[in-house]
Amino acid sequence: VTLRIARANNVSTISFLSSSSVTYTLCFTNPAGLSTPVSTWPSQSGTITGDGTAKSFQDATTDPMRFYRVRQQ
Repeated sequence: VTLRIARANNVSTISFLSSSSVTYTLCFTNPAGLSTPVSTWPSQSGTITGDGTAKSFQDATTDPMRFYRVRQQ
């Protein structure tokens, strides 16, 4: 999944093109977490079910640097 990230104030919008019937979860970490496996990154509550269109998650944070991964299930 290729991500597009936009940030306004303290809200990041993470957009991607979904596939039909695939469930997506947003995972994230800060620079300190980059040394850990991505499978251990925290995830945002809630999922999105794909339908072949663009979908997006929003993440409100004051963390100045975050790294994102969208996990497919």
